[in-house]
Amino acid sequence: MRGLRSLIAAFAAGGALLASTYAGTAQGAKNVGTYDITPAGLYSTLQEGGYDITCVSGALTINPATLMITGSSAANKVYDGTTTDTVTAGTLSGLVGTETLSVSGSGTFVNKNAGNGKTVAVTYSLSDGTGLASNYILAGENLTANITAKSLTAAYTGTSKTYDGTTAATVTGGSADIIGGDTVTFSQSAAFADKNAGTGKTINISGISLSGTDAANYSLTGTTATATADVTKAALTVTANNDLVAYGVVPYTGGNGVTYTGLLGGDTSAVLGGSLLYGGSSQGAVNRGTYGINPYGLTSGNYDISFVPGVLTIDSNSGIYVGLVESA
Repeated sequence: MRGLRSLIAAFAAGGALLASTYAGTAQGAKNVGTYDITPAGLYSTLQEGGYDITCVSGALTINPATLMITGSSAANKVYDGTTTDTVTAGTLSGLVGTETLSVSGSGTFVNKNAGNGKTVAVTYSLSDGTGLASNYILAGENLTANITAKSLTAAYTGTSKTYDGTTAATVTGGSADIIGGDTVTFSQSAAFADKNAGTGKTINISGISLSGTDAANYSLTGTTATATADVTKAALTVTANNDLVAYGVVPYTGGNGVTYTGLLGGDTSAVLGGSLLYGGSSQGAVNRGTYGINPYGLTSGNYDISFVPGVLTIDSNSGIYVGLVESA
């Protein structure tokens, strides 16, 4: 423009007649962008040494106005395994004249984990109102908000076992509240309500705690739980002891005691029900030979009892032990 004014002054000093106008896309422009400024209408009236005027366009650049925003807030949330946060946008300032715009915000926590006063990076989006959003820029900002731990209810599955004379139980913990991909490990103490065999037996679980990479993002709703599992009977073998008697005595009755194989957890034969009885060919035997001593009659809720017969040997010389094993 200063160059054009100098040219006009030179023409005026030399007695030139001239006129000037502007054209191009710059005329009337108000929105952000780059526009042409095209000068026109200049001419020279000098009789000698006049000017052959060439007009070269310039450029008009309209830059976006910078807005400010106050009063925005980031929402607290319960841990959900993501960094996304909800932002309520505040009030804009710096709009030209009476123009209005709409503004919205989106937030991103610095990480997904639970905590207080966590930084939220906010990005704003402008949309047209009575003014054009493209005529303005609005920088983001950092806000703070909390992520509270997610409530977690532990659920357990019990593992069935064979009777071992104790209440020891094995369980596996889990929860539908754990977000996919998170690593959370359960620790606890577990015991059957009693040591005895049975189906669908209650397991009492206590002292539940969490560990693992994502454990701090969860809050247990309780530290006790229950589960169920079966305790099956253990195998117990009752074997009749062999016996040796001399020929000529009264008919044989009863037996020579039994040996127990498989009693667990400090159990003795006193835990068995029923009565130890003997049968087989030995009962009433008087003649030389070998006979079966068949034990029976014992019962148990915790043991699956197998009875193994022993051997009665009747010999003329009771000092000779015949170690034959024969079932009745």
